[in-house]
Order: sequence, then C-alpha cells, then structure tokens
Amino acid sequence: MATYNTLDPSQLTRENLINNDDFISDASRFLAAREDYYSDNVEDIYDRYLEHFRYQNVNEVSAVRDMYLAQEYEQQGDDEGLARMGRLMSTFENQDTDFTSETITDYLGGVFTAPSTYASMFSFGAGKAGALAAQQGIKFGIKEIIKNGAKASGGKMTKKALQKGTEKMGKFATAKQAFIGGGYRTAIGAGSVDALSAAGTVAAQEQTRVTTDEDKDEIDLGRVALGGFLGGVPGGILGGGIGSRKAFVSNVAEQAALTQVNKRKGEIDHVYKTISSQKFGKGKDFKSKVAQSYSEILKKSLDETVGNFNMNVGKRLKLDNAPEEGTVLSLDEKILRNVASAASEVIDAVPTRVKYVGDKAVKVVKGSKEDLEERMTSRIARGIASGTLSTDNFLGILKQHNLSATEFGALYAAEISGYGRGLQTVGVISKAESKKMFEDITKLDAALITLGDTAEAAKKALHDRTDKGLILNKTGEFFRALNKTRVGFMTVQLATTVRNTTSGYLRNYVYGLNNLGQGLANKAYGKYHKNNSDPILAKAAEVASKEGSAQLRAAKQSFLLKDMVFAMQGIDTAILTRIFKDPKLGNSDLSKQLFRELGDIGVSVGDESGNMLKTARMFNTLNTLSDNVFKSAIFSREIDKLINADVEGVFKVFRKDGSLDKEESILGLSDLISKGKFKNDPFSQINDKRLAGAMEKALDFTYQTGRFRGKEGAFNTMADGFIQMGSSQLGSAFVPFPRYVVNQLRFTYEHAPIFGLYNWGGILNKSSTPERLGKQMTGLTLLGAFFGMRATLGDENTGAYEYKNPFGHGTFDARASLGPFMAYAFAADALYQMGRPNGELTKFMKSTLGIENFRLHDNDKVTGNIKTREITEALSGGLSRAGTGLQFVDEVVQLFTEGDESGDKQIAAKFIGNYLSTYTVGAGMIKDAVAVVDPDTRLLADNTDVEFIPYLLKQATRSFPMEAHADGEGFITSYYTLPSRLAQTTPYKTTGIRNVMPFFRQITGLTPVEKKSNAQKEMDRFRLDYFEVAPVKIKDNVGNREARQLVAQAVEYHITNLINSAEYNDLESDYEREKILRINLQSIRSEAVKEVLRAKDYDTPVDVIRKEKARFFRLRNVDRDIILQKFKRMYPDVKIENDDYGMLMQIGIDYGIIRE
Repeated sequence: MATYNTLDPSQLTRENLINNDDFISDASRFLAAREDYYSDNVEDIYDRYLEHFRYQNVNEVSAVRDMYLAQEYEQQGDDEGLARMGRLMSTFENQDTDFTSETITDYLGGVFTAPSTYASMFSFGAGKAGALAAQQGIKFGIKEIIKNGAKASGGKMTKKALQKGTEKMGKFATAKQAFIGGGYRTAIGAGSVDALSAAGTVAAQEQTRVTTDEDKDEIDLGRVALGGFLGGVPGGILGGGIGSRKAFVSNVAEQAALTQVNKRKGEIDHVYKTISSQKFGKGKDFKSKVAQSYSEILKKSLDETVGNFNMNVGKRLKLDNAPEEGTVLSLDEKILRNVASAASEVIDAVPTRVKYVGDKAVKVVKGSKEDLEERMTSRIARGIASGTLSTDNFLGILKQHNLSATEFGALYAAEISGYGRGLQTVGVISKAESKKMFEDITKLDAALITLGDTAEAAKKALHDRTDKGLILNKTGEFFRALNKTRVGFMTVQLATTVRNTTSGYLRNYVYGLNNLGQGLANKAYGKYHKNNSDPILAKAAEVASKEGSAQLRAAKQSFLLKDMVFAMQGIDTAILTRIFKDPKLGNSDLSKQLFRELGDIGVSVGDESGNMLKTARMFNTLNTLSDNVFKSAIFSREIDKLINADVEGVFKVFRKDGSLDKEESILGLSDLISKGKFKNDPFSQINDKRLAGAMEKALDFTYQTGRFRGKEGAFNTMADGFIQMGSSQLGSAFVPFPRYVVNQLRFTYEHAPIFGLYNWGGILNKSSTPERLGKQMTGLTLLGAFFGMRATLGDENTGAYEYKNPFGHGTFDARASLGPFMAYAFAADALYQMGRPNGELTKFMKSTLGIENFRLHDNDKVTGNIKTREITEALSGGLSRAGTGLQFVDEVVQLFTEGDESGDKQIAAKFIGNYLSTYTVGAGMIKDAVAVVDPDTRLLADNTDVEFIPYLLKQATRSFPMEAHADGEGFITSYYTLPSRLAQTTPYKTTGIRNVMPFFRQITGLTPVEKKSNAQKEMDRFRLDYFEVAPVKIKDNVGNREARQLVAQAVEYHITNLINSAEYNDLESDYEREKILRINLQSIRSEAVKEVLRAKDYDTPVDVIRKEKARFFRLRNVDRDIILQKFKRMYPDVKIENDDYGMLMQIGIDYGIIRE
C-alpha cells in the first residue's frame, strides 16, 4: 500500500516525490481519469499534479469536478480510486509550498478560469484569496495570503481603476457620499458573491475529503465559514469602491437631467409666448380654430375616463416637479397648447383630400366639418405620401414648437380615445372602424419610419378600445397575459443571461470591426476625392472623411469596451441615457421601446401590469440589466458617431443682444454635453431622426429590431409577417422570440463573405458600399477566428460546435452560446474538413492554380464528412436559444397523420407536456443545483409513458429534480425523487446519458460533453449522426429503450473490438473503414429491433400486446391499409383496441400479406 502521504512535510519535496513510484503511479492514474492527461515524464506528471490542486483551491469548477469524480468512484465501488485521490489531496495539503512565479501563475489561471470571477466582476476576482487562505492560512498567516492572493488576482488593476474613479469623484462629491449613495450595496453584493464562491469551493473540497478519507466523517463547517469570510472581505472592499464610482456617475447624470428639465421649462415658455399663445386669443382664423379644437381633445384624453379605458395620454406631455418619475399630476397647459399649435401647422401644410361624388373628383373644402373630421394619422400619412409634407418639414414644425415626435404622437392616441372628431361618441370602437384606423396608423408608421415607433401608444389604445365583446375582452386579456408570462419564464435561467452576455461581448467586437472597415473605406474615398474639381464629389469626400473618422472612433471605443467594463457607464453615456429616459424631456416613450424590462420578450410582454407579468419581470432582472448595458453603450456610441460625422455641426455662441458671437465645432457627445447643448436647444444636433437611428442600431445590436414594415423588398415583407405571426398567441407557441429569429438571420447574411454584398429581397436595407465592405471584412475576420478555434481547440473527433477546454481538460458544446455565430463555426468546420491533407481544397488548388500539396492543417485523420443536421443548425443561427419549439410542429403533424388512437394520445401528451414545460424552464436551475450533491440527478431521465396523464406530467415537469406522479384517475398525488424515474438509454453506452457538471452550464452558458468512448470517437470522426447509430424507433416506448440498450452493448463490445482490430486499421483508406463501420452498425440496429419485438416465453400478456402493436406499425402503409380494410369488412362495428393487434397480424398472415 502506498504510504508517501504519511511522510513528514519536510520530506514531501519535488525530488522525493518524482522518485516515488507509488506517487507517480497515483498521480498518473488520477490525471488520466480526471483530465484525460497521459505522460511518461515524471517531472511533467508532478507539475501537472501541482497545477491541478492549485486550481482546485481557487476554482469552484475544478473543486466540484473533483467531488464528482469521488462520487463516481463511490458509486462504482472503486475503493482504490477513492484511496488514490485521498492520498494525493493529503499530500498536497501537507506540502511546504512557497509562492514562486509558477505558483502564482497556476493560481492566476485558476482564478481567471473560474466562472465566479466574472460573476463577481465588481471585485475582479480578488475574493478568491479567501478560498486559498482557508486552505493554507495556518501555514502562511492569513494576512500574507490575502495580500498575495489579491495581488495574484488582479488587485493592482482594480486599485488603479478605483483610484482613478476616486479622483474624478473628488471633483463633485466626497467618497463617503458616494459610498452612502450606493457603494455599500455593491459592496454587499460583490462580497456575498465572492463569499459564496469561496465557501462553495471549500465545501466541495471538504466533501471530496469526506468521500475519499475513511477517517473524515463530516464536512468541517468552520473551514467552510472561514473560506467564505476571507473570500467576501476583499470582494466587498473592491466592490464598494466600484459601486461608489457608479453612484457618483449616477448623481452627475441626475444633476444634468435636472438642469435640462429647468432649461426646457424656459424653452417651452418661450415657444408658448412667441408662437402658440397667438392662436388662443380671440383669433378666428383657420389655424386658431384647429389649435383650440386639438387643445380640447388633449385635455379630455388626460382628464376623462372612457368606460374602463383611462388613456392618460397627457402623461406623455406633462412637465412638472414630480418627486418620482411617472407620478400623475396636472398637465402643463403651455406644452399642451404647443402640441395643439403644432397640429394646426401640420393640418395647414397638407392640402385637403379629394372625395368622389359619383364619378367626379371633388376637393373637400378647407376648414369645413368634413375636412376637420380627417384624423391626424391619416392626414400626415397622406401628406408625406403625396410629397406635400416632407419628413423634414414635419420635423421643422416640431422643432419650431420644441416638441419630440413621440410627444406629438400623444395626439394620435388622443383621437382614438373617443374624443377625436372622427368619433363623436364615447365607447369602444367597432371592428370596421378599428380596421380603418389601423390602416391609417400603419401608413403613418411607414411614412415616419426614420423617426422610430412614434405611434406605439396609438396602436395600444386602438387594441384596447376595439370591440371584441365583453366576454372575449376579459378572457382574451387573461390568456394573453398568461401567454406573455410563459414567454417571460422561458428566459429566467442564469444560463440564458450568461449566454446573452457572452453574445453581447462577441457582438461588441463585431460592431467594432464593422466600424473599422467602414471607417477605412470612407477615409480612403475621402482622401481620393479630396481635391476633386467637381464640387459635388469634393463635398461627398468631405462627408465621407468626417464619417470615416467618426466610425474609427466608434471602433476604438468598442475595442476598449467603453461603457461595458464591470457594467459601468461613462459619465457622458449616463447623462445621455438619463435624459433620454426622463418623461419631462419628451422621449420617455421612445426610451421605453429601447430599454424594455424584458428586451426582446418585452415586445411581447409589453408594459401591462398584473401579478403574473410582474413575476416574469422580476425573475428576468439579470437579463434586463445585461441587455440594457449593451443597448445604452451602443446608443451612446451611435449618438457620438452621428455628432462627429456632422460636417455642419457647430455650437453657436450669441451675445446678449442676440447677435451671433462665434461658432465652435462640437467634438462628440462629451463635448456636446460639456457645452450645455442638448435635444431641445434650437441648434441641437441630436434630433428625432438621430435618436431614432441610434435606437434602431442599439436594438439591432441585441437582435430586437422589428421595424420591417414599409421597407422595400421581399425579405422585409416576410420578416414583418413572421414577427406578426410570432407575436400572436398561437404563433408564440411555436416561435416565442420572432424578432431574434429574423435578426440573427439578417446578421448572418450581412456578414457572409461574398453573399453579403448582394441586397437580396432588401435584406441589406439600402446600406452603403462602405457599410457592406466593412461587414465583409468582419465576416472574413470571424471566419478566420473560428477556424483558428477549430484548428487549435478541436480535432477529428469534435463536432462543429464542440471545443476542448483550453485551460484544463474536457470538451464543451458551445452552440447555445454561439447563437448567430454558429454559421461561422460551421463554415470554419467545413473548411477544416475540406482543408485536410489530400482533401477537397488540395484537389481544387492543384487543378485551378497548380499548387501542390495545399492544406490548411496536417491532421490526416479528418474524414471530410459533414453532418446534414449541422447545416440546418448553422443556418437557423441557434434556434434553440430562441425556443422556436419546432418539435411542436413535428408532433402536430404526427397527431393528424397517425392512425392509432393510443399513439395519438401519446403524441398529444408529449405535445401538451412540452408546451406546459415552458412555464417551468426556470426550475432547471434547481435541478442543476441539486445535481451538485446528488449524482443520481445527473442522469438524463426517460419521460415516456404508456398512459396519457403520466406521460403529460413527466414532460411538463421535466425541469424539476423530482417526478410528478399521477394515480389512475389522473390526479397528482405525490412527488418522487428523480431516481424513481427511469434513466434514458443511449446507443453509445450502457450506463445511460449523464449530464456533466450541470451547474457549470448555468454559470458559463457552455455545456460540458461527457467523455466519449473510443467507439464513439470513431463514429464521431466519420460524423455519423445519432439517427445513424440509434435503432429505428418503433411504436413501443419499452421496446425503444431495450433496443437502444442492445445497440449500446454491441457498440461497447463489438464496435470497440472492430476499430481496435488489425484488419480494420490495416484498411487502405477511411472510405473503406467508414463502409465497414456503417455495415456493422446497420446490422446491429436491425437485429436490436428484431430482438425486442421477438416473442419470448417469459412475455407477460402486456408484453405480447405491445409487441404485436409495434410489429403491426412496422408494416408498410399499404399493407396496414389492406389489413385494416379486411378487418372492417369482417367486424364493421368493432373499434380497434390495443388487444386487437394480434388479430390484425393474423389477418395479414392468413391473406399472405405478412410472411411468418
């Protein structure tokens, strides 16, 4: 028995251990099992052993994986494996280890590859010192460990950033005020995250010791508590500093907003005195009458309640000193009259419409009752369509009255509220009238598409007011809210937030590369035509050069992660966002479309209240925070870019007498803010078009834009229809996130090399040549990056979306995190397959360019095969993230095409269960957490059942760690733990499918792949799909389980022996090996099905019935139809039951349809 672990600590030196055969044997076998690491070099083995256990001290994933391995040894009864692991852990703990450069490097690696480091971004991972201190504190002294641990985990960088922030805060407030204003909350949050992480790491180590050490009976809670405390202290300190910085920035933004509100009050007063008031005196002219009329409409829409519909349109117009945003106070009379005055100018600018009296066209008399009955939405859309009112003219009227497009849009909703001139009666709107009004709003929306969705309030008002009948109104609203809640619950898992955040950072660099490419192209154009004699080209060159500089600046901001580091905003972005959201400054409705509480889901969920929806929003808090960090950053960069690109942009300084003193250039958003200019300044550069444009870019960044209606091209028409379909209650059952689906497809196409240059169906939306070239450059860069990942982190056995862990061992599946980037991962894999030695690229380069032996890599084990299913996944861009529920479609098709009643019930049970399970997706976090301590919970469960209610309940509750159990009457009577549920079988291995590190998926978004056998590696090398290995499904759940198990047995024995045989390996080509492998698998699959359907002497009556039924449905459709026809003739009034299939089979035999 090995005894090296009992040596005195002074004897546990490098030299002694590498010369100890027992230690080297233990370390080699442990590393092979735990990390799939093999080496004959004793020094390498020793170094890897040290690295592993150093990682275990500070990396919760490594600690938990070791705990998993110990639990597996325990389950398998591998006492030697447990003892071996215990000896190594004991040896490492007792070794005298100094903090050398190698030690620090290993601990740094452990810290920066631990998911909790990024979960506790506020402390930059400094809390890892706590876990390390708990392990080594007695030996080195707690203070020394904290000091070195913090230093090793980035303390200097964070301190520098904190000092910089403190210097800035000193200009405005004391550090104490900032800490009280919010820093303490961040300190508590960051400290808690780090404390839990450190405590969890130590707890996992303790559990491993309990499992591997016979002398240790229980976890040392004191050690766990110490680790948690020491882990939380540095995290809390650093988190408090960063939180104080955020509180300071928020305070500055608040002060800027208050200043802007006061400034705007003066501007509103100025507009009222100089323009609007003239229309509210004794004047009886056309504009005055119109203005006074609309003023009354707006008053009523604010003050009156129509039935159960309180429009409160005036809330969008109020300007008050409310202590809290959203408080409903009285409407400011001046801004109301400014809106009414602007309305009169719009009506005056658009000629009256033409009506037909018989066949004769007659122009409606201006100012007549008939003229004034036309709604504002219809008049503006008609004016823009006819060219009598341009978008710029419309904006000019709004600017003259110091109004935003969304403020003016309150007028559209006011008309719908029941007080407009087209609706003289109070109440609901008829369906016919509603249809006409919706057409007007749609036309207006399309006409003003560059200004954002300014008619959203009108659409909602119209939907709420349309007559659907009393009962339908009530029930419809309930089921609509229920469905929206379901959609919200589908994204509550932590893994979803992590994946969305990962995708956001990837998209940030794509955004940067796009701007880099566009900027270089524009700068080149500007330089080339700078001195052109043609003044038009010279001006275009100036514009291109200025735009190029702005784009290069945006690229730099992206590469430096501006406004995205630690989720902290810069002062300029914080001020912009705060002012944009302020309801007193005119764009709060527009900002709500951008900063929705549920992002893409918010489009479906909307702003309705109700306990169900409030719950969905609450559980999506992290998702919302992550989403809005990216959107605010891109929104700010786009505004900054538009300001920098404006060649006419100047800041005008006036003398006291009103004359122009001087003009100054404005150099970006920060400069604009510092000069005190903003949206409502008469010479502002941030107009409605630019706000809407920047907002659209931010929504596009997060795959949430939905404004395709009114844009040219078949793609935009289809995209709009798809989004409308997915937004309905029925459509959302299949496509709950339609905007994501459309936008990821557009993203993939735009950046596709070569293809992205062609504007198919308007998909590129009239983008400029520099923009297309920039995205082409980005697409090629993405392809190169993914090819590099494929070549370095993959091999012949990994799939298109599988990568080896670059910081440890094992493989993970990244498809759920890649999302729209899956197309590039697939294309990189295809290049890797074709670029093998003597592959397709070798032949192509030789035949076309005469280049010999061309290849992209030297791995000659790559077969060049590509899975068809992976192509579909690549083009869909990760529809699993979008929860398209396309499996529902297959099940519905089955439901209406299968002829068996009991089979229909099973399909229906699965369909309904799958739908209901979307309400409980969040419970998957509980299941994954339970799996950390319960090995049985990691087995993938088989949720099939022969009965309807049990099958439905199993499917509906599959996210829970327990199984819903039903009695014969169909009522839930109890819950059993998951082990009572059968484990799902797989054709690859007899031990079933096991989720590897399930909670790792929650905290990283990546799915670890279970270690593959040699047989599975060979099948994956040839890219054999699951359906090419698994037996053909039969109409018998029990038989399917048994068949997969039989195939697994054959794979583990027969296929393994085949691929290890000399005959197989001596074959001349992979083509021959693949052929032999497929022939053997086909035989195995066929025999497995025959075996499970074969009658046995020990079959029960139930077994006989299910096998006869399965055999019947294995017949050809034409044979089944003939047999059923004969049965109907023989027994015309008999309904086929389960126990009749034996008779059906006998009829087939008797008539020669079936051979015995």
